[in-house]
Amino acid sequence: MEVLNGISKDAILVTYASRSGSTAEVAEVIAYEIGQYCGRVDVAPVQRVRDLRRYWAVILGSPVRHARWLPEAIAFLSAQRSTLRLRLMGVFQLCGSLCQDTPQNRQAAQQAYEEIRRTFPEFRPLEVGLFAGKVGDEIFHHPAGVGQPELKVGDWRDWEAIREWGRKMGKILFGMCQPSQPVRLPPEKL
Repeated sequence: MEVLNGISKDAILVTYASRSGSTAEVAEVIAYEIGQYCGRVDVAPVQRVRDLRRYWAVILGSPVRHARWLPEAIAFLSAQRSTLRLRLMGVFQLCGSLCQDTPQNRQAAQQAYEEIRRTFPEFRPLEVGLFAGKVGDEIFHHPAGVGQPELKVGDWRDWEAIREWGRKMGKILFGMCQPSQPVRLPPEKL
């Protein structure tokens, strides 16, 4: 077992908060893509994750509801704060307002992530993926806030963009887990 920054490189964790299961489906796809580059990748909801010792990298996902991450994702960050500081991280979020990918909606999605960054300033992911989510009828039982983008019922997830982000994370993590190769000089320089 190799060691990276004093942490054994046993596995990568993709963990997520989800209400309707759509973020869980995205987490599975991202884990698959990362696994193409980095070997073992575990997937679990944040409520089931207690111990991060065997993970050298953590990818965290949450949907955005009413301009905020789900409380269980925030609770995970809070509970694992000291350990996550020592791990490589990535983050993805699904946002129904991105069903219409406009600058205003992208800014609204970014603001939900920025709130997390303000609350947890030590949380510094290598990459952030912002994706349109799946909007179900149940979301309309809650009144929209003033200034919140209009949502449309439907599955707006762009699976190719999600797969590409997973591959990108896989490549980044693969590059970080490879032992550094000694510099070899050409024979004429020896």
